[in-house]
Amino acid sequence: MNLRAFLSLSVSGGELQIPGFASFVVASKLKFIKEKLKVWNKEIFGDIKVRKFKLLEAINSLDSKEGDSGLSSEELEQRAEAKAEWAKLSYLEEISWRQKSRVL
Repeated sequence: MNLRAFLSLSVSGGELQIPGFASFVVASKLKFIKEKLKVWNKEIFGDIKVRKFKLLEAINSLDSKEGDSGLSSEELEQRAEAKAEWAKLSYLEEISWRQKSRVL
């Protein structure tokens, strides 16, 4: 994770000058930070569903190749890394769904 990039978002939110009542200022700053956080999240993590789909395609192609002619040690390592990455992304997606269910 790029923590410095995230911290710079919160600092830039503090520089935002909004006139009005305190509750309006806080709500406006939170809205500003939320939008910046969404952009930061997409830049750092990307679209998890697309990444999972691409990894699954790579795993399936390596599996079919293994059935046809076998895999080299390098390809076996690639498949193991792809499966580990897919598992990690599945976990991140599950966390995201849990967080979204709390919001509703």
